Amino acid sequence: HFGSFDSKRAAADFYARAKLVRREQRLQPGRTIQADLTIPELFEAYLPQAQHRRAAREQQRFADWWTAYWPRRRVFDLAPHDLEQARVALRTSGRLDVRSEGTVNHYLKCLRHAMRAVIQPRSWVIDLWSQIRLDRPAGTPPRIMTPADEQAIRQHLAPIDADTLRLALLTGLRRAQLFSIQWNTIDWPQRSLALPTIKQQRPRFLPLPAEALAILRRWWIRA
Repeated sequence: HFGSFDSKRAAADFYARAKLVRREQRLQPGRTIQADLTIPELFEAYLPQAQHRRAAREQQRFADWWTAYWPRRRVFDLAPHDLEQARVALRTSGRLDVRSEGTVNHYLKCLRHAMRAVIQPRSWVIDLWSQIRLDRPAGTPPRIMTPADEQAIRQHLAPIDADTLRLALLTGLRRAQLFSIQWNTIDWPQRSLALPTIKQQRPRFLPLPAEALAILRRWWIRA
């Protein structure tokens, strides 16, 4: 494809140079394109690329946190210990003054994806993150809501919001699935709900209990 070479050594040298060009985007010998961006400029360039993702709203939320945390910090000034300090800040700055390991991982992965998509040379990004190990989420069992817990929450909700709470408890839907229900996804004769794909799962049908159908019928009448 690239033409003949005088020897195997010449072909191997060409292949090594080609890999270097691809890895570092080297257009001319001695010249590498490097975007010396601040963290806000990094996400300004990255977020339009993430608009097609199902989790685009979460990506924006993660980007807002990084932009507020490092408003004037330049990407090439970052070191592994800066990422570790940011991890500690994330763990202690949630809505309840704490974030889980899984949530912190999402913030870190968002920053890593943005840097890999925008920053050149990518080899520098790989080296920066090579020392960072994401925390393993704690395998704590979920807390099952009791009827007393549900009643305490319902006292602070409007009737339509109480129905949403009850439907979530009856079906076990994720938040994105619950709030993306449409009338054409409900099969009334079969008493089932077609779940949209989420997190690369296959589409599936969820049987609806009688109480869930009653809630959906109230919503239909109200609509």
